[in-house]
Order: sequence, then structure tokens, then C-alpha cells
Amino acid sequence: MLKHRRKTTTASSILSSLLLMGSLTASAQTALADGLRVRHRHAVIRHYQLPPERHVIEGVRPPGSGVFLINGRYFAATTPACMRWVPGDRISLLAGDWHGACEIAVFRNLRRGGTCTMWCPS
Repeated sequence: MLKHRRKTTTASSILSSLLLMGSLTASAQTALADGLRVRHRHAVIRHYQLPPERHVIEGVRPPGSGVFLINGRYFAATTPACMRWVPGDRISLLAGDWHGACEIAVFRNLRRGGTCTMWCPS
């Protein structure tokens, strides 16, 4: 019976020493990690703007009405010269502002070859 107790005592002392060594190793790693440098990743957001020669008519509301959606703004035609323009036609700006900060804008349809004077949105 005495031998059995010694084995248990020895096994428990080995287990307790292993646990002690494991806890010391874990705390040492935490202390070492304190001085490490960490690289942070930063998101890079790029906004691309199309060159002026790549602008298109985005929509016509209602079709054949002369009210065109260009760069997210509605422009209303002042003449019937551009009533046949359709979405997808490439255009260039001759006068005015692409974002509607004007009174009158003049656009040229690169596909059909005509120009049109339009009222800018208010």
C-alpha cells in the first residue's frame, strides 16, 4: 500500500510541475508579445472618373420626351433636335456643367453627330 501512495504522489508532483511550467511559458509569451510591432492594413479607396469623351446618356424619361439622365441629373431639351437620342449614346459637353450647375448646357452626340441645348436642373 505504501508503494501505491508513492506513485500517486510522484504522478501528482509531475503533473503539478508540468502545469507550473506551462503557466510560466504562457506568461512569458505574453510579455514577449508586448514589444512586437504589428503591421496594420489600411483600406485604399480609389474613385475613378471617366474622361469627358466617355460620358453617355444614362436614360430618357419617358422615352422620346427630351428629358435625359446624364451623370445622375436630369436635363430637359429646349429644341426637338435631340428627341431621337437614346440611352447609351456617347456625348460630350460643349458648354455648361456636367453636374447641372448651370442654366443652359450644350451637348454633342458623338454617335449621331448632332448638338442639343438643354436646361440644367434647378
